[in-house]
Amino acid sequence: MDFVPSPRIQITSLETRGLLVEISGPLTALDRDLEDAIVGHLNAGRRDFIMRMSGVTNIDSVGLGQLISVYKLIKASDGTMRISSPSKRVRERLKATRLDTIFDIFYDETAA
Repeated sequence: MDFVPSPRIQITSLETRGLLVEISGPLTALDRDLEDAIVGHLNAGRRDFIMRMSGVTNIDSVGLGQLISVYKLIKASDGTMRISSPSKRVRERLKATRLDTIFDIFYDETAA
């Protein structure tokens, strides 16, 4: 079963650390690409996700909502979600909303 998200979401399997989800461009649109991709992999038995967000150019309340929804889905499936290398804009938004106290965030890509 193949899960084909939009071009701005690339998913790569990491042998020992789960799935690397690379998100690029703005995370602002009212689309469900991110959630759909994660649900597909959860249904396939995958549980550990690293969200590389270094390429995210903008994130608004809708984008933050998508992250929260995905986080809740993963947690409900006994999985883990880590944010890796967030762009400056993402760091600012996570800090302003205090979501940086909820998500596991790794500023060094290798630490995630």
